Amino acid sequence: MSNIFIIAGDSSGDIYAADLIQRMKAKNDIISFEGIAGDAALKEGMKLWVHSKNLNFMGFWEVFKNYKILRKTWKKITQHLNRKKPDLLVLIDYPGLNLLVAKYAKKYNIRIVYYIPPQVWFWKQGRIKKLRKYTDYIAPIYPHESSFFENKGVPHFPVKHISLDKIFIEQLSEVSKDKKINILCMPGSRKLEIDNNFPEMLSAVINLQERHNLKNNLEVFVIKAQTSSNLEEIIDLYKKDIKKINIIPFDQKELAFKKAHVGCISSGTACLEVALAGIPLVVIYKANLLFKILLKYVYQVKFKWISLPNLIAQKDIIQEIKETSFSENAISNALSKLIFDAKHRKQSYTSLLEMRSTLEKTAKYNIDDLITLALNKDKLQKL
Repeated sequence: MSNIFIIAGDSSGDIYAADLIQRMKAKNDIISFEGIAGDAALKEGMKLWVHSKNLNFMGFWEVFKNYKILRKTWKKITQHLNRKKPDLLVLIDYPGLNLLVAKYAKKYNIRIVYYIPPQVWFWKQGRIKKLRKYTDYIAPIYPHESSFFENKGVPHFPVKHISLDKIFIEQLSEVSKDKKINILCMPGSRKLEIDNNFPEMLSAVINLQERHNLKNNLEVFVIKAQTSSNLEEIIDLYKKDIKKINIIPFDQKELAFKKAHVGCISSGTACLEVALAGIPLVVIYKANLLFKILLKYVYQVKFKWISLPNLIAQKDIIQEIKETSFSENAISNALSKLIFDAKHRKQSYTSLLEMRSTLEKTAKYNIDDLITLALNKDKLQKL
């Protein structure tokens, strides 16, 4: 029996870990999985050393506050690596921890797949050396990542994005003020990003319904991630102004996708999922002050787009509302145009379909095929 260790430090990584396990089981491979992930991977039979919900924080201050948790987690990881050498170590995203794990594991000559590597195309390009030195297979899931690695001469294996098999294109629905209008809100999974994004989302909805007299004809669907502990508290503050707010569990989000006419989504994986479903959307992003200062003055990061759909398309196909324009009016205006401007709505939908096609064409491997080949130590053609 082969043994695979997986380190997936947040709720998003847990989804990828669970999908990987499910795919490997479908091949009838006799493999045991253990490591760090969440409920989804646990449900698929993975043995957890640490639950990823304990690591689901973002920002430098939160990392500092949770140092003891990270230290205990590190101790747990090293104990297991010292005790038993796995046939394969799969690292999923979460670079702050996973690059350290890769360095440590390489001392034991462990074969390593980095699935969803660090965003070196965006910042911290010094990590490229670490990826080259400590990992055997770099498996990016986005075209712009593959292009970056190719330009840098870094061997990599572009894999198919799991959402292409899970999220299906919805037909573009007609919208009118006489019929119910459904707005999808996905404010994030971490407390800090929900605090930053969700109040502005709901304020924009109130602005929209007042402007177009939609109070009796508007319904909001909010997707709740496993770790969204503060979602209900914020909703309680807006209930009197928004007649219908529905909380949808994360694992039932496709039900909300089928109903949604438009989306108001925080940047990240969520906005790509909504875009892949063909739902016209606006993306919002609001970082904390310390992170903004570090990006601008320490790392000197410059970027044209923050949303995955625009990055994949390499052009503006959805509106991004960032720091300089972040307000309930800006969000409301963007939503209004996507709902009531038929030409703009249609163009948005067409652009989303083209973006999906681009994502499909870039993938060269399925992740389960890459894992099987890595386990068997077969030679792979690196791109």
